[in-house]
Amino acid sequence: MMLTASAFAYAVIGKVIDGNIQVPDQVGRLHVMAGGATATLVSLGLIAAAILCAGFGIVQGLRIGRSPSFFSVAMLLLIVWWFVGLVLLRPVQLSLDQAVLAGAAVVMVVGVIMSPPVDRTLVILNVIRDAMVAGSLAFSLLRPAQGQLPCREDKCGVFGGMYTGFYFHENVAASGVLLLMPALLVARSRLYVLAAIAGLGTLVLATGSRTGILTFVLGVFVVIYGQWRMEDDEGELVNPWPRWPLPVRALPLLAFAGSSYLFLSAADDELTGRGVVYSGIRDAMTGAELIFGGGTDVVERISGGWVMGEHGQAPHLLVHAGIVGMLVFTFAMVASMLMKHPTRSQFMGLGFLIVASSQFVTEPGWELAVRSVDFVSILITTGLMATGAVVAVGKIPSRLGNARDSSVAVANPHPRARRVSQ
Repeated sequence: MMLTASAFAYAVIGKVIDGNIQVPDQVGRLHVMAGGATATLVSLGLIAAAILCAGFGIVQGLRIGRSPSFFSVAMLLLIVWWFVGLVLLRPVQLSLDQAVLAGAAVVMVVGVIMSPPVDRTLVILNVIRDAMVAGSLAFSLLRPAQGQLPCREDKCGVFGGMYTGFYFHENVAASGVLLLMPALLVARSRLYVLAAIAGLGTLVLATGSRTGILTFVLGVFVVIYGQWRMEDDEGELVNPWPRWPLPVRALPLLAFAGSSYLFLSAADDELTGRGVVYSGIRDAMTGAELIFGGGTDVVERISGGWVMGEHGQAPHLLVHAGIVGMLVFTFAMVASMLMKHPTRSQFMGLGFLIVASSQFVTEPGWELAVRSVDFVSILITTGLMATGAVVAVGKIPSRLGNARDSSVAVANPHPRARRVSQ
């Protein structure tokens, strides 16, 4: 929750208080000009709080026997490998805060595995996300010079213009809130679920983001199907092992495979400019960089500053974590698809992964960047998916109070059990 607040606070405070703007240089490239340091200080303070919470969760989690899922182990290995390659093995020029944040990523992933999210965590995420949706719509409407971009020939929002909210790009404004949409799986009020979906849909249509629209449609399916599959009208679990259909479980793996294929095969004149980015990455990544990754600024270097993102999950992982990172990520996707008897918590975690995977083909749905909602989604998914094997029978107390962990069932439940403890 602290990391979510940090990611959103940096964007909101940067625009509203610091007055950060984008300005073109002499050749037309856009650069963010910071009008103050308030956003950075608040963001780093919240990240520090998140690190402390993760450390406390690790200490508390050591008291409980737990066997993490293959997915959570793979994601932990990915983050550790990214940290080792970024900080220890590659001659990349990092600032102190970048190195600290990379190390913090490892601590936070271990924290959510040792002390997984509970229902109340997702409830609070819903509140933070909905506040961001309402604020983004209001900011873009009331301050169009800072919160909107003019329509392009190929894209426009429903209100005439592309709403960006507190961000500088319409796709980011949509993605940041949509990655948290599966938190609605714990909502008990159908009226609230409908209102939240309506708010998210309005913002997405206002941004004009085509990837956002696809993610939104998939998110609606995840929320509606997921709630129906997990619980009856009284909120009781009707199936101890709720499952997604195989084609849906396969979406993350298929999306990553599609991203890999396009990255390796796209010509320079294909995919609305992405082909140029992909070929530049393929040419730049040689030798040891293929194994460890090429650093945080590969795309910026090969494009001369014109492009800042890899535009796909596969090239993003290759740039930041090398071939090893791509292989570990592939193993995680396979593990999530082949999970035989997921707990309720793992079922929800897979919902987060499915929604994020809608962006894998053309965007990095999950960026290896701590100060982002992408990393929040990684943490939530990894934590929820880690709760499959609990050695100690009983409930795990919340690290933030007395909230119950609804993901825990007795060890080795009978296959015909109709209900599990909540």
